[in-house]
Amino acid sequence: MVAAAIEAEAEAVVTFNLRDFPREVLKAYGLRAVHPDAFVVSLYEAHPDLVMQVMHAHRGSLRRPPKSPEEYLAVLARGGLTQTVAALRGRQDEL
Repeated sequence: MVAAAIEAEAEAVVTFNLRDFPREVLKAYGLRAVHPDAFVVSLYEAHPDLVMQVMHAHRGSLRRPPKSPEEYLAVLARGGLTQTVAALRGRQDEL
């Protein structure tokens, strides 16, 4: 993953497994490790309407079974995106 990030000239490695990506090691390559929840929240803060559009499209793609907005948020929370869910709660009618 680090090799791919270096090759892509990325700024960060997005991973739930922060422990295996020490800050000191990544810093040598100009990288940082970011938890997916923090990454999505930062995207939402920078581009809230675009993130809502993408989330709406993603929820719509879940057809077996389809998910209500509340069910979709529950799926995200179970997946570890609790801060994302908190940020989206006020706009769940747009999901």
